[in-house]
Amino acid sequence: MRVALEADGHTVAEAGTGDPGAPGFESVDLVVILGGDGSVHHALPGLVRSRTPLYHCPLGTENLLAREFGADRSVQTLRRAIARWTIERIDLGEARPLGAPSGAGASLFSLMCSFGFDAAVAHRVARARRGAIGRHSYLGPIAAELAAPTLVPLTVEADGAAVAQGATGVLIVANSRQYGARLDPARRADMADGLLDVVFLPARGRLDMIRWAMSLALGRDPAERGAVVSCAKRIEVAAGGGVPCQIDGEASGLGVPMTIEVRPEAVSVLSARGLSA
Repeated sequence: MRVALEADGHTVAEAGTGDPGAPGFESVDLVVILGGDGSVHHALPGLVRSRTPLYHCPLGTENLLAREFGADRSVQTLRRAIARWTIERIDLGEARPLGAPSGAGASLFSLMCSFGFDAAVAHRVARARRGAIGRHSYLGPIAAELAAPTLVPLTVEADGAAVAQGATGVLIVANSRQYGARLDPARRADMADGLLDVVFLPARGRLDMIRWAMSLALGRDPAERGAVVSCAKRIEVAAGGGVPCQIDGEASGLGVPMTIEVRPEAVSVLSARGLSA
């Protein structure tokens, strides 16, 4: 990839995204992230500060941001995207402790923040992880979570309106329509509408979780199956106990009560829509 880009006359500098505040984001025209959605997630603070566009070259498990913007692993797609230079501004979500000012103890996300079953699976994967992971890494954690589901009563408000009142289930706060395993619970989500989509899937046990998974896999609208679906700029989440949280597919240490708020047009993305080989 580097050779091809340099042959086009570009100067390429390699750097990690582990420290998104490191110098360099402001001094380049494009940040190409080679990795998964977690790599994009860790780079978000630096991208927000620098306002430098990002391109996601998908080398992870799900690669949801790349899927949304038509990117693939081909250097030819990247070259076409650079030549066309179509930049799209997208919103981000910010999750932080309830009552904390914006930015304090916060975690930014481009895709989603969720609580319940899928978050518990993400935590199980993180505890068992010893290196690179793939889809097979989720099979054992999914089976273990189905055997003993993490179902904690949630109370959720979206722009002041009640979404759940002490109900058990899965809560997804989505900025993107894309989701793992193509289940896509927030299919109307728009990354540039200044809103976050809120989906609450009520569940009392493993059978309900299996039904929801099957329904989403078949492409059914969750609202027609009893889910609570809305859009909001600000969401507040409380729980009747410890509830796991995942952000952009990664296990999060943030706990509830929590505020989740949209940050409109916070990051720029170099689009490759329609350019894949």
